[in-house]
Amino acid sequence: HVSIMGDDTAQRLCLKGLQSSAGFLQKKISRRIDTRYTPRIKFEIDMGVKNSIAIARMLNDVLPEDSAEVDCESLPPKDSGTTEIE
Repeated sequence: HVSIMGDDTAQRLCLKGLQSSAGFLQKKISRRIDTRYTPRIKFEIDMGVKNSIAIARMLNDVLPEDSAEVDCESLPPKDSGTTEIE
């Protein structure tokens, strides 16, 4: 999986370039590793980064602007799950 930043046209062009170089890369790999068969290289677009950016934008639109400014002193103490022995 590859992450390609840019618009859809740039992503398609980059993916096409990677796919066209797969045979060349496969040959280079086969010369460097000692296996009976060379792994077949296949490139697919990883939408994880693009989806993460979209979710972050949605959260920024939904959350109030001052939500990032939290007064730590006003928060209750966090229970660490341990007990003090006197």
